[in-house]
Amino acid sequence: MDYFPEYTYPGMDTRFFDIKIKNLLKMSMGIDKEENNLIPVVQTNDWIYQTLRLPLLSDPGQKFRYNSLETHLLSAIITRVSGKSALEFARENLTGPWA
Repeated sequence: MDYFPEYTYPGMDTRFFDIKIKNLLKMSMGIDKEENNLIPVVQTNDWIYQTLRLPLLSDPGQKFRYNSLETHLLSAIITRVSGKSALEFARENLTGPWA
């Protein structure tokens, strides 16, 4: 939540504050698997807002559940930290003559 302070709200599950980048990379932030929540989230204008309102079914880091919404959160973090889109960041840092 350090990267998304504007998305906190009263009564928010405090476990959201325990989610680490490694949990997002491992798809273990605690939300349900993709087929149970992807469509309602992507039909909104703010995927971050909706993702951070999904119920946590487990503590962060406890269980793998495939969900590309976690990848979207990673992309948003990259954009916020680097000031570039995730694609632009990847092109500059993950591709090149060494790739």
